[in-house]
Amino acid sequence: MGRFLFRRLLSGCLVMLGLLLLAFVLQNALPGDPTDQWFRENDNSASTQQERAAWRQRLGLDLPVFYLTLGTLADHSKTATPPTLRAETDSNWRHHVPVLKWHPDNRFHRWLFGDAAFSRGIIRGDFGISWNSRQPVADLLSHRIGWSILLTFISLMLAYLLSYPVALRAVQYPGSRFDHFFTRLRHICLSLPVFWVGGMLLLLLANPSIVQIFPVTGVSPAGGWPASASWISRLYGTIPYLILPTVSYCYGSWAFLTGQFRETLFREMQSDYFKTALAKGLDQKKALYVHAFRNTWIQAFALFGFAFPAAIGGSIVIESIFGIPGMGFTIYEAIDARDFPVMNAVFLLSGLFTLIGLLISDLLVYRSDPRIHSPSTSSTVS
Repeated sequence: MGRFLFRRLLSGCLVMLGLLLLAFVLQNALPGDPTDQWFRENDNSASTQQERAAWRQRLGLDLPVFYLTLGTLADHSKTATPPTLRAETDSNWRHHVPVLKWHPDNRFHRWLFGDAAFSRGIIRGDFGISWNSRQPVADLLSHRIGWSILLTFISLMLAYLLSYPVALRAVQYPGSRFDHFFTRLRHICLSLPVFWVGGMLLLLLANPSIVQIFPVTGVSPAGGWPASASWISRLYGTIPYLILPTVSYCYGSWAFLTGQFRETLFREMQSDYFKTALAKGLDQKKALYVHAFRNTWIQAFALFGFAFPAAIGGSIVIESIFGIPGMGFTIYEAIDARDFPVMNAVFLLSGLFTLIGLLISDLLVYRSDPRIHSPSTSSTVS
């Protein structure tokens, strides 16, 4: 168990390192810098230029990009030779000799580890300054990440809880009206895009011109909660705002999981142990619910690693439609405003949550059946 956990954590750290490098390269490959958006180019006043230089220093834009930069021997001689002797020592061949320069203080080092003055670094939860609001990205996301985690968790739990009973009854009565109905319903759910379902739910169930059962957007009234409202009243008042987004989150995962569990249960019913149990006089329903149902746990744990990232990816569309102040809506605003630090922060957090979901899935699978990852078992089977 310890060796398996160590391998998974090591591979996850390597993946996160790759994501960090990718996010840093994409952010620094863009032309210009945020100060071009904040200050007008034709404003050359001393106060503006001083403020612009201060912001460039705070953002680390005055530093080299990475630890190593490739230059030429001519550049090195210009920095090391007095100005009076440059004309004598500089020659054409020096421009063709490459030289690596080492920069201990650079943008990547500050972005990753921080410094003593302006940043604490990504590894300490400091994602930099928002280019749009000039506020710390961590403060911006700290108030929104909870909604995304809550909706993702609720939707996945509902998808699992609703898919198992449907799959069990479908395999218990194959070819029945119940089986045909939910098979068609699954196909319809898998073919419907999320943005269309969310829009239709708002149009049909949150429209004053038709039926307004649920609120339109947001997670609270437009004027906010009254100061005298207790947390219980706020909780009950928030539930109607979350019903339609949860349905939009849940229907695709439910259709996918139901189909997977149905096929797995059919295979289990064709296995030798199931036929032996029936031959010994065990009731089919009891054999299905006791033996075959338990053998689908491994697949349920394995599918969690795929359903969790899919739910996170769908949050961008769903939160934008319903106005949920989560990470999905935040990255939508960041893309519209070209706020790349916020985009990178959401990208890295989504990758981190995906790795956590896959790690939890692998640990659950390992605990349910350690033979899957046992080298001795695999060699014996082969």
